[in-house]
Amino acid sequence: MREDELRDLVQRSPWLVLGVVRDSCLPDAWIGAGTIRDLVWSERYGDGFDPSLARDVDVVFHDPTDLSRDNDDRATEPLVAAWPEPPRVGSSSRRI
Repeated sequence: MREDELRDLVQRSPWLVLGVVRDSCLPDAWIGAGTIRDLVWSERYGDGFDPSLARDVDVVFHDPTDLSRDNDDRATEPLVAAWPEPPRVGSSSRRI
């Protein structure tokens, strides 16, 4: 898959919570590759992406000014509040 095809596929999928992660203002935040892999595989080689089959969505971030567990918990709160019905949303490497 070419980069432009991947970009188009991701942008056409509102389920991917790109806006939720962007709007959370978490520093250096990323959506885990497993979700992207599942989307690409299902759309390209399957019957289409079914969000109900996703086990979780990993959101990682790096805040060099605060590496505490409390900061991790604070980061999770706006993600869950903005998107309360995902399979699971995690921050750092933790899943909730």
